[in-house]
Amino acid sequence: MAGRPHESPDTVSLDDLWWEAAGPPESAEDEAEGFITLGGQSLAAARFVAAAREQLGLKIPLTDLLRDNLSLAEVRRRAVPVRIPASAGGHRARTSSPLAPSQHRLWVLSRLHPESAAYNVVVSLRLRGRVDVAALRAALSDVVRRHDALRASVTDGPALRYDDDAQVEWEIEETGDGPTEPEVERFVHRLSAVTIPMDRAPMLRAALLHGPGAADGCLVLVMHHIVSDQATMDIVLADLAAAYTARSAGAEPGFGPAPSFAEHAETETRLVGGAAWRADLRYWRELLAGATESTRLPLAHTVAPSLRGADHDVSLGPEQARRVELFLRTHALTPAVLFLGCLAVVLTRWSGAEQVVLGMPVSRRRTAEDHRLVGFLVETTPLLLEVGRRSDLLDVLHHVRDRHLGAVAHATPTFDAVVGELDLSSRTLANPLFQVWFNDLTQGAPPPQLPGVEVSTQRVSGMAALFDINLYLHRDADGFRLQLIRAADRVRPEVARELLDQCLLVLDQVLTDASAPPDAVSLVTSARRALSPLRVTDPAPRPGDDGRWSPARALRGDGDQTALLTAEGRITYGELDAASERLHAGLTAAGVTPGQVVEIRGRRTAGLATALLAGWRAGAVTALTDASLPDARLAQQQELLRPAAVIDVPPAAASIPEVRAGAPDPRTLPGASHVLFTSGSGGRPAGVVVGPEPLGSAFSWYLAAFQPTAADRFVLVGGLGHDPILRDLLIPLYVGASVAVPREDVLADPAALLRFIADHRITVLHATPALLELLVAAYHAAPETRLDTLRLVISGGAPLTAGLVRRLRKLTSAAVVNAYGTTETPQVTACHQVLKRGEPAEQGLAHWPDDAVLPHGRGVAGNELLVWTGGDRDAGTGEPGEIVVAGPGIAAGYLDDSGPADRFFPGPGGRPAFRTGDVGRIGPDGTVEFVGRRDRQIDIDGHRLDLAEVEAAALRASAVAQAVAGTTETVTGTVLALQVVPEPGRTVDSQALRSYLSSLLPRYAVPAVIDVRRRLATSANHKVVFSDTRVPPANGGDRSPQSDRRGADTGTERWLIDLIADVIGRRIGLDEHFFEAGLTSIKLLQLHTLLADAIPDPPPATAFFEHPTAREIAALLAKAGGNGSPASLLSPSPQSTRATDRRRAVRAQLNHEREGTS
Repeated sequence: MAGRPHESPDTVSLDDLWWEAAGPPESAEDEAEGFITLGGQSLAAARFVAAAREQLGLKIPLTDLLRDNLSLAEVRRRAVPVRIPASAGGHRARTSSPLAPSQHRLWVLSRLHPESAAYNVVVSLRLRGRVDVAALRAALSDVVRRHDALRASVTDGPALRYDDDAQVEWEIEETGDGPTEPEVERFVHRLSAVTIPMDRAPMLRAALLHGPGAADGCLVLVMHHIVSDQATMDIVLADLAAAYTARSAGAEPGFGPAPSFAEHAETETRLVGGAAWRADLRYWRELLAGATESTRLPLAHTVAPSLRGADHDVSLGPEQARRVELFLRTHALTPAVLFLGCLAVVLTRWSGAEQVVLGMPVSRRRTAEDHRLVGFLVETTPLLLEVGRRSDLLDVLHHVRDRHLGAVAHATPTFDAVVGELDLSSRTLANPLFQVWFNDLTQGAPPPQLPGVEVSTQRVSGMAALFDINLYLHRDADGFRLQLIRAADRVRPEVARELLDQCLLVLDQVLTDASAPPDAVSLVTSARRALSPLRVTDPAPRPGDDGRWSPARALRGDGDQTALLTAEGRITYGELDAASERLHAGLTAAGVTPGQVVEIRGRRTAGLATALLAGWRAGAVTALTDASLPDARLAQQQELLRPAAVIDVPPAAASIPEVRAGAPDPRTLPGASHVLFTSGSGGRPAGVVVGPEPLGSAFSWYLAAFQPTAADRFVLVGGLGHDPILRDLLIPLYVGASVAVPREDVLADPAALLRFIADHRITVLHATPALLELLVAAYHAAPETRLDTLRLVISGGAPLTAGLVRRLRKLTSAAVVNAYGTTETPQVTACHQVLKRGEPAEQGLAHWPDDAVLPHGRGVAGNELLVWTGGDRDAGTGEPGEIVVAGPGIAAGYLDDSGPADRFFPGPGGRPAFRTGDVGRIGPDGTVEFVGRRDRQIDIDGHRLDLAEVEAAALRASAVAQAVAGTTETVTGTVLALQVVPEPGRTVDSQALRSYLSSLLPRYAVPAVIDVRRRLATSANHKVVFSDTRVPPANGGDRSPQSDRRGADTGTERWLIDLIADVIGRRIGLDEHFFEAGLTSIKLLQLHTLLADAIPDPPPATAFFEHPTAREIAALLAKAGGNGSPASLLSPSPQSTRATDRRRAVRAQLNHEREGTS
């Protein structure tokens, strides 16, 4: 207890130990109350259990005491007599000892950051009264002489060296009229930032700020964490008070011998690898088997971890503190369990998973002597909290209590040993298991009492953040206080404040009704409500703009102005208008009436614009399809459309589109504007019917937001049959601008496309992230080709990463906008400006690492983004939920229920709304960030694909009995995969099946990997599931022996084929065309990245498009390195799939071959 030395009395009873730990009784009834109900906590319980064993020979299970809230009477019944441990007698003085195992991590971290004060333990005491400075200095010297850890330094071994002559460094400063609060705060802040070297004893600094005559002041003690923890500081202060009392009276303190940290370190070292160590490691291995990677939480947003911290505080106030105390006593829980449980609920909801791993310190003070020992006796422990599996909030708290007790009971090994047992990389600042740390500081001793001086604790602001989020629970005069220290360079202040506010929301729900399910608690704070609605105010219409876009006003350039720039030449607005009128007349002659569907088989030529304009002029509902799709796919689309006529757009710009008859029973869609297709779940495409309002409102917003003019030049790069191509064409034609139309062969060649955009002086580019990656790669191959005329880049169709924008910035200074929309929410329904024109990437992306997916932003064009969790409730900030779009930009629905009709519904206020199936979370600034998908739809190179469509197509093959599609990971990312089981007695050849699927599906929907299996995996409910385990394939699969390096003659060819297999998940033939083999443009860029890491001067990325087979690329590599004879293959481990292993192997093989006979 504070105010007296930590000595044990000669004789004690169980009752004495009990009431010392639980606090003195207030009535006779207290004997029947449980330990926790009386206010006992974990550290007090540990001291009680240790003292009972060593002084009374009674074994009391710590876990039972805390979990079952045992009363004194129950302890008497459950206590088991054991032999009292023999006394070790006197402590032998030592000049050195090993570091205790728990100290090693601190030593490494301190060596890595020798100038950092992050590992300081600081206490600050406010002194009111006259202080005897000489007695205070002498008293601290007494304490240092008493405890060997205070006389320790660390050698390079590393080991501890103890110096009996160590002297404390003091800093004493006097103020003129007594220190003011601001002066005290500055004094404490400055001392806290002092770096304490480990190679000099003592690792302790003392400072005193006082007024004239030593009246009133502030005492600051700073100790290196490697020899200190909270309990140590309590012991030091208690001994300091006892020594000061004696010294100020002219006497010496009557200290007895103190426990030796040197002996403790040797004892702890002997535990390493022992039976208890190994048993506890098994416990952690089994417990954490399903959580072997840190849960990604929406916290950190910079590349490099930082130790610089920033403080955020919230106090509960007296009334809330009384509610907390009543709840804790009623349910026999500790404050740590309650607040840790609230934190776990919030973080589990943020993670979108059922469990979360948090870090927490556990005391290594096991014996009564340990509880009087000065030193570092704490170990970091990961707590796996499975909140999502708990029925209600009280169940969550019981689960947290049990997991905490399990951690205490299995705390023999160090955290690094646990990480090693899980085979995780023990990174020093990027923790492999958790990002958030919780520490209960409510169990510290009260301030020491000094004769003639009133002592109170002075708050120390946190200066260091050892983890991304560090949450400390304090108890002060007003009740409980939560102190959050965030990594200042990694975690935004808004995130920290939101986390604290949401924890308080959960706490209030617990105190009000703990029977509520943890996923039913609203995390919508007042700050979150203030962000609603999640849309931006649309800009005012452009001056002189006389109305909204409509098909009747789609062509507004002067007759002799250039509308389209094609390979055959330019087409003026007058020529385009005339051609559209002729085609309009042809549609009328074919009997097309308003409201009927007209299918446009699109190609990337001037005829596409002609066909769209003609169809709308005829009052028809245009349905844009891609003429390059497989015939079977086009037949499915036409069967669904039942068009009155079909317009075939010719491949040549000068040719006139042909009109041919459609279905005998043509469909009429009154009030519709057009139809587009997306992936369907029943093995067939889904038709999306769009009215005129979504296109009109989106285009009107676009015109006001980005101010396109007749001076702009656009480029037609959108996917045929996809929504963005309408933006590529219709926006520029409405403002009198021109559109450059590249040939398909130019679009397929990144270098040619980059030159095309530069040569045509394009100013506005609408592109997918995949296309932007290709342009960046082409620029790296030819850095003289920049896009200096580009003023605006709008990216959409897939997640956009900060790394891509940084790379793009080297190519152009254009403004970069991240746009969001789906086929069912046409055009742009939300956007986020990533960079302004000319803004440096390091400025606009300062808080985003390269792999971070940039926000979608907020709703635009009158649309609002909603993020809903279960039960259609608003999600809190940071909590993932389904993105719902509400507003005018919603399609009318699916054609003939070709898609799930319930995704369209009346939203808030009766507005049309659409459930996108995308999962997002709301950031602290109100922008929506993309997280993933909630259904079986995936994104493949910017194309949305329903896996059921792939499975249905595979089952149409006569030899396939079962099929399940999914994704599999390669060293460069995710690829589409298919697992099939043949019909009994039949065989399936993967290449033949791939060719068959190519006749039914778009290229992006053809699996890169096909595994032919004897059986498919099933779930616990016996449903077929995709399993990415490498089970032995049946003959004929991509991973069967028949697929191994077909035709490869040289080592380079074989290694190149193996490298391609790392990218797409299967080996290809030596002369198999890259695109036909499933190597998309993005995958080719990833393949080039692996080559660039393997060899010093690889061919440019564009070479893969010019030489599209493994044989041709291998020849390029051989030519670049000279003629050499083939070498024997290197044989990396078959279990090795790491990119670095493959890169080393490729580099070694190529170097060996290039040396050849030299």
